[in-house]
Amino acid sequence: MCWEVVKAMPRTRAELDREDKMAEILEAAERRLSEGGFEALSMIGIARDLGLAQNAIYWYFPSRAELFVAVLRHMLEGIAARKPRGEVGVVERALWWTDQFAPIYELRPAMQEQARKAGIVEKDKDKDDANDKK
Repeated sequence: MCWEVVKAMPRTRAELDREDKMAEILEAAERRLSEGGFEALSMIGIARDLGLAQNAIYWYFPSRAELFVAVLRHMLEGIAARKPRGEVGVVERALWWTDQFAPIYELRPAMQEQARKAGIVEKDKDKDDANDKK
């Protein structure tokens, strides 16, 4: 095998498959959240939507609460990636942001409930704090 081919090879197949599968799960979870709210965020339903075994989702997200936090993070990262650039006025930019946050705001009661009863919110905050220090 030529050295250039070896250098250009991606990370291990398992790493790539895991990232791809997590992205697929997050997309399916986001669809369920937008269509039916937190009540529709079902591990079994997502597995069924993706044609996976019911327990497969737990391999990537150990709990519904962890999946919920990951989906919210995914949604916020998507909003940030799409933010207006260039010659956009302050008013237009503010309106764009409020439009983007409207679907997330509808999830506010579920976010509050999960923040009160699930330890994942604190674990995720600790992870963010550690990343900020780097």
